[in-house]
Amino acid sequence: MNSILVFNAGSTSLRFSLFGPGRRRTCLLEGSFSGIGRPLGRLDVRGNPRDVFRRKTFALPDHDSCLPHLVRVLGSHPDGAAPSAIGHRIVHGGSRLSLPTRVDESVLEELRRSFPMAPGHLPGSVALLEWCGSRFPGVPQVACFDTGFHRT
Repeated sequence: MNSILVFNAGSTSLRFSLFGPGRRRTCLLEGSFSGIGRPLGRLDVRGNPRDVFRRKTFALPDHDSCLPHLVRVLGSHPDGAAPSAIGHRIVHGGSRLSLPTRVDESVLEELRRSFPMAPGHLPGSVALLEWCGSRFPGVPQVACFDTGFHRT
Protein backbone atom coordinates (compact mmCIF):
# COMPACT_ATOMS: atom_id res chain seq x y z
CA MET A 1 0.00 0.00 0.00
CA ASN A 2 1.12 3.61 -0.25
CA SER A 3 0.56 4.60 3.36
CA ILE A 4 2.93 6.87 5.23
CA LEU A 5 3.72 6.35 8.90
CA VAL A 6 4.84 9.39 10.92
CA PHE A 7 6.39 9.49 14.40
CA ASN A 8 7.05 12.20 16.95
CA ALA A 9 9.09 10.82 19.84
CA GLY A 10 9.24 13.09 22.88
CA SER A 11 10.99 12.59 26.19
CA THR A 12 7.91 11.02 27.84
CA SER A 13 5.67 10.47 24.83
CA LEU A 14 5.49 8.83 21.44
CA ARG A 15 2.94 10.02 18.91
CA PHE A 16 2.19 8.32 15.62
CA SER A 17 -0.07 8.81 12.61
CA LEU A 18 -0.79 6.68 9.59
CA PHE A 19 -1.79 8.49 6.41
CA GLY A 20 -3.50 6.78 3.51
CA PRO A 21 -2.62 6.75 -0.16
CA GLY A 22 -3.53 9.40 -2.68
CA ARG A 23 -3.04 13.11 -3.01
CA ARG A 24 -5.15 14.01 0.03
CA ARG A 25 -3.29 11.70 2.46
CA THR A 26 -6.21 11.22 4.83
CA CYS A 27 -5.28 10.32 8.40
CA LEU A 28 -6.33 6.69 8.84
CA LEU A 29 -5.07 6.10 12.34
CA GLU A 30 -3.34 8.15 15.00
CA GLY A 31 -2.30 7.57 18.53
CA SER A 32 -0.04 8.46 21.38
CA PHE A 33 1.79 6.84 24.22
CA SER A 34 2.02 9.20 27.19
CA GLY A 35 3.60 8.90 30.61
CA ILE A 36 6.64 6.97 29.38
CA GLY A 37 9.01 6.50 32.32
CA ARG A 38 6.27 7.01 34.91
CA PRO A 39 4.59 4.24 36.93
CA LEU A 40 1.57 4.18 34.60
CA GLY A 41 1.53 5.20 30.98
CA ARG A 42 -1.34 5.41 28.56
CA LEU A 43 -2.03 4.53 24.95
CA ASP A 44 -4.77 6.38 23.07
CA VAL A 45 -5.62 5.35 19.52
CA ARG A 46 -8.05 7.12 17.23
CA GLY A 47 -9.42 6.35 13.80
CA ASN A 48 -9.69 10.08 13.25
CA PRO A 49 -9.02 13.14 15.45
CA ARG A 50 -12.46 13.04 17.11
CA ASP A 51 -12.97 9.30 17.55
CA VAL A 52 -11.12 7.67 20.46
CA PHE A 53 -11.62 3.98 19.98
CA ARG A 54 -8.96 2.53 22.20
CA ARG A 55 -7.51 3.70 25.51
CA LYS A 56 -5.30 1.49 27.65
CA THR A 57 -3.23 2.14 30.75
CA PHE A 58 -0.16 0.06 31.63
CA ALA A 59 3.49 0.34 32.64
CA LEU A 60 5.69 2.07 30.05
CA PRO A 61 9.14 2.22 31.66
CA ASP A 62 10.83 3.37 28.43
CA HIS A 63 10.21 3.96 24.73
CA ASP A 64 11.12 0.36 23.89
CA SER A 65 8.21 -0.86 26.01
CA CYS A 66 5.82 0.92 23.60
CA LEU A 67 6.96 -1.09 20.59
CA PRO A 68 5.03 -4.37 21.18
CA HIS A 69 1.86 -2.33 21.66
CA LEU A 70 2.65 -0.32 18.54
CA VAL A 71 3.02 -3.55 16.53
CA ARG A 72 -0.47 -4.61 17.61
CA VAL A 73 -2.02 -1.23 16.84
CA LEU A 74 -0.41 -0.96 13.39
CA GLY A 75 -1.25 -4.58 12.62
CA SER A 76 -4.90 -3.92 13.41
CA HIS A 77 -5.14 -1.59 10.42
CA PRO A 78 -4.76 -3.00 6.89
CA ASP A 79 -2.48 -0.14 5.82
CA GLY A 80 -0.38 -0.18 9.00
CA ALA A 81 1.47 -3.43 8.41
CA ALA A 82 3.42 -2.21 5.37
CA PRO A 83 3.92 1.54 5.04
CA SER A 84 5.70 2.78 1.92
CA ALA A 85 7.56 5.53 3.82
CA ILE A 86 8.20 6.55 7.43
CA GLY A 87 8.78 10.08 8.70
CA HIS A 88 10.25 11.09 12.06
CA ARG A 89 10.21 14.43 13.85
CA ILE A 90 13.49 14.63 15.73
CA VAL A 91 14.30 17.37 18.21
CA HIS A 92 18.00 17.83 17.45
CA GLY A 93 20.16 16.89 14.50
CA GLY A 94 23.46 17.82 16.07
CA SER A 95 25.79 20.21 14.29
CA ARG A 96 25.52 18.52 10.89
CA LEU A 97 21.85 17.60 10.40
CA SER A 98 19.22 20.26 9.87
CA LEU A 99 17.38 19.55 6.61
CA PRO A 100 14.98 16.64 6.10
CA THR A 101 17.32 13.69 5.61
CA ARG A 102 16.93 10.10 4.47
CA VAL A 103 18.06 7.89 7.35
CA ASP A 104 21.05 5.63 6.86
CA GLU A 105 23.80 4.37 9.13
CA SER A 106 25.78 7.64 8.90
CA VAL A 107 22.72 9.61 10.04
CA LEU A 108 22.19 7.20 12.94
CA GLU A 109 25.84 7.57 13.91
CA GLU A 110 25.60 11.37 13.86
CA LEU A 111 22.49 11.23 16.04
CA ARG A 112 24.23 8.90 18.51
CA ARG A 113 27.12 11.39 18.77
CA SER A 114 24.54 14.10 19.47
CA PHE A 115 22.94 12.39 22.49
CA PRO A 116 24.49 14.95 24.92
CA MET A 117 22.65 17.76 23.11
CA ALA A 118 19.21 16.25 23.80
CA PRO A 119 19.62 13.32 26.23
CA GLY A 120 15.90 13.15 27.02
CA HIS A 121 14.91 12.86 23.37
CA LEU A 122 17.59 11.49 21.07
CA PRO A 123 18.12 8.01 22.57
CA GLY A 124 14.40 7.22 22.17
CA SER A 125 14.36 8.66 18.66
CA VAL A 126 17.36 6.59 17.58
CA ALA A 127 15.86 3.44 19.12
CA LEU A 128 12.68 4.08 17.14
CA LEU A 129 14.64 4.67 13.90
CA GLU A 130 16.50 1.39 14.44
CA TRP A 131 13.30 -0.49 15.28
CA CYS A 132 11.57 0.83 12.14
CA GLY A 133 14.60 -0.17 10.08
CA SER A 134 14.41 -3.74 11.34
CA ARG A 135 10.61 -3.96 11.35
CA PHE A 136 10.19 -2.43 7.88
CA PRO A 137 13.41 -3.28 6.01
CA GLY A 138 13.82 -1.39 2.75
CA VAL A 139 11.15 1.20 3.61
CA PRO A 140 12.65 4.69 3.38
CA GLN A 141 12.78 6.69 6.58
CA VAL A 142 13.13 10.48 6.61
CA ALA A 143 14.15 12.49 9.66
CA CYS A 144 12.95 16.09 10.03
CA PHE A 145 14.78 18.12 12.64
CA ASP A 146 13.52 20.87 14.91
CA THR A 147 17.00 22.36 14.64
CA GLY A 148 16.37 22.96 10.92
CA PHE A 149 13.34 25.05 11.73
CA HIS A 150 15.09 27.06 14.44
CA ARG A 151 18.26 27.77 12.47
CA THR A 152 16.48 30.37 10.34
